[in-house]
Amino acid sequence: MHLIKFLLSFPLLEELDANDVLIITLPKKSVLKKADKIKCLRNLVTAKLSDNEPIPLFLLSRAHTSLSIKLTWPCFVQVPVFYNLTQMEIFSDLKRRSWPKKWMWILEMLQNTPKLQHLIIHEEIKNGNDHEDSWWEDPKIAPECLSSQLKTCLFRNYRGNKLRMVSLVKAKKADTLNKIIV
Repeated sequence: MHLIKFLLSFPLLEELDANDVLIITLPKKSVLKKADKIKCLRNLVTAKLSDNEPIPLFLLSRAHTSLSIKLTWPCFVQVPVFYNLTQMEIFSDLKRRSWPKKWMWILEMLQNTPKLQHLIIHEEIKNGNDHEDSWWEDPKIAPECLSSQLKTCLFRNYRGNKLRMVSLVKAKKADTLNKIIV
């Protein structure tokens, strides 16, 4: 909570670059209740985060342009809606830690970024086998950004059956998509 109070003491903050910040993990229900009561960083334009523990993403939900997240631990925090976000980069470096539902979490992030135009997903090669295929579920409704807004999609170090995400992007036949790089 100290980090949240600290960040909120800068209401005009436009750019946040936080590397290896240790954030106390709050139970999911506690985070949700606090998210309803706590203001987010309304003037935030870009945020670049490298986590040691789950990040309070609701603080960043008003980011106007860019969000870059380096995941070094499984992330089990509530994903808010990012109404204005146009660029997102997710870098996964779990250092052989298992996170079976990682791709479902990424899909939830996509579902909550309706204006997303540029997506980069980078996975460190040395990551262990997360058995994510057993947790993959084709979404009932594809994220809105895939069919209406997405212009570029870059998958770095993408391998294995994770190509389902690529298939999902291609299946939406996005009229706005200019470039896919795998």
